[in-house]
Amino acid sequence: MVNLSKTKEISFRRPSPVQYYFVPSIDGVELVDHVKSSGVILHQGLSCDRHVSAMLKQCSQRIYLLRMLCSQGLSADHLSTIFVGLIVSRVLYALPAWGVFASVGQSGRIDAFLKCAYKFGFSKDIITFNELLTKSGSSLFLKMQYIVSVSTICCHQKISRLTSLETEIAATFFHSAILVF
Repeated sequence: MVNLSKTKEISFRRPSPVQYYFVPSIDGVELVDHVKSSGVILHQGLSCDRHVSAMLKQCSQRIYLLRMLCSQGLSADHLSTIFVGLIVSRVLYALPAWGVFASVGQSGRIDAFLKCAYKFGFSKDIITFNELLTKSGSSLFLKMQYIVSVSTICCHQKISRLTSLETEIAATFFHSAILVF
C-alpha cells in the first residue's frame, strides 16, 4: 500500500528552454521538480545546482566549527584531519553519482571553497573538485573490479569442489558397480 501523502513523483528530462507541464500519473501524488534521495538532491533536468548549494552551505557551517577549534589553539595537523573528516568527506559523499552532472560553474564554486579552506590553513594541500571526482570514480571502479574478481574466485572454488564431489560419487558408484558384477 502506498502512502500518497509521502509519495512524490519526478519526471527526468533534458534541460530545454521550452517548459513542459506534466500531469501527475497517479491522483493524489505530488509532482515535484526535485527530490532528495540518500542525501543527494536530484533535479528533473539532471542539474546538481541545488545539491551543490546545499552541500556548500553545510560545509560553510562546518568551517565555522573549524575556526572555533583554531581559536582554541588546535594544531594545524589536527585541523587538517578534522577538515578531511568533516568537509572533504561531505564533498565525496555519493560524488560518482552526482559529480558527472556538475557544470563548470558548480565545480568552480567547490574549487573556490576548497581553496579558501586551504588559505585559512585547514587543509595541507590544495584540493580540487576534479581530483576528488577522479579519485572517487577510480576507487569505485577498483572496488567493483575487486568484487567481480572475488565473486569469480568464489564461483571457481565452488565449481571445483562440485567437480571433485562429482568425481568421488562417480568413482564410488563405479567401484560399487564392479563389486556387484
